[in-house]
Amino acid sequence: ILVCILNNSFTVYGQESSGIQPLEMPVPSSTPQREYTVGPGDTLFIVVWGEDSLSGIVYVGPDGTISMPQPMGILNVSGLTVAQIQDLLTRRLSEYLKNPRVTVSIRAFEGFPVHIIGQVKAPTYYKVIDNTTLQELITSAGGTTELADLKHIRLFRTDEEDKIQEEEIDFSLFVKQNDLSANPVLKE
Repeated sequence: ILVCILNNSFTVYGQESSGIQPLEMPVPSSTPQREYTVGPGDTLFIVVWGEDSLSGIVYVGPDGTISMPQPMGILNVSGLTVAQIQDLLTRRLSEYLKNPRVTVSIRAFEGFPVHIIGQVKAPTYYKVIDNTTLQELITSAGGTTELADLKHIRLFRTDEEDKIQEEEIDFSLFVKQNDLSANPVLKE
């Protein structure tokens, strides 16, 4: 899913809308441009080579933490990549073990990626869970900028045949009139 929050004029997939200033938008690729980051609800498999008591399946809690056996304890991993978690565990274990070797893999994850670009304060990929609304995604992105055109938010999805489907949303109806139809649920 790609969500575009633009200003008065923009070009998306070669089509320009009416307005004053064009804003060039990148065409999304079929694969994300950044590495997956761990979040609440994910399941990790951690192996500390030669240390069975420190290895096993761990769940990322609602607060973004994992609970490891002592001496590790509770660690915040939300927003980290697998490589960053491996580095964190290796550094922490280096205080107790000589040359620890740690492997981390994702066993299961919750949600699906959504890319939000344009006039939001933190445009990037976000992992959202089922039943996340457009408003919740915008809030995750730090809200909109002053230049955001809430009447013309573009939502792009790929259908079962890998064709791009576009929907224009007048989000201002939700903001001003609490019209829930203007705050759609994002679907994978």
